[in-house]
Amino acid sequence: MKLKNIYLLILLSFGFVIQAQVSFRPGVRAGLNLSKFTDTHNDFKSDFFVGIVEEIKLKKHYSLQPEITYSRQGARNVTFDNSSYYGNEASQMEFGTINVNYLSVGIINKLIFVKGFHALIGPSFDFLVENNLIAVNQDFDVSINAGLGISTDSGLTIDCRVKKGFGDVLDSSHYGYNDFINLPNSNLVVQFGATYTFDLKNKK
Repeated sequence: MKLKNIYLLILLSFGFVIQAQVSFRPGVRAGLNLSKFTDTHNDFKSDFFVGIVEEIKLKKHYSLQPEITYSRQGARNVTFDNSSYYGNEASQMEFGTINVNYLSVGIINKLIFVKGFHALIGPSFDFLVENNLIAVNQDFDVSINAGLGISTDSGLTIDCRVKKGFGDVLDSSHYGYNDFINLPNSNLVVQFGATYTFDLKNKK
């Protein structure tokens, strides 16, 4: 056998090994959001998220999981001033619920400690699609996601995550008391979710 044929055979064999080691499992994800804004007076707001995922198992202890999620966020009892934030009259301050709903594209890294238990971390890129803000400070956010999860052989995963945004969502001239003026009001979300992935290679 010629040397180049041997080399080609080695490359093909290596490709088959790599393909055999990588598995793809699409799935769906949904759950509860508890969200608020940092550096302003507000309370957690409960809502939901729902989306699709693709779990790509690259190593025994590592998977990459791209996600597309519709996430309903915001806060309750947010203070806002429709006149001037320099005013000190109590009647100028009102309280309301802020809704900021995002279409989020996430790239989650799953680090598997032992079978059934994993940590996750990764960024998400969040596009504002709905809101009831007096003034939109920015319609795009970048967040970091981190958490822990439990998985079963059936494809069901339960996890808890913290999602922290870096963008300044609220316009400080309308929201918050004077002690928070000009501080960034970023998204903070605690998520409790369930994911179900489908093992398509076993479906015939």
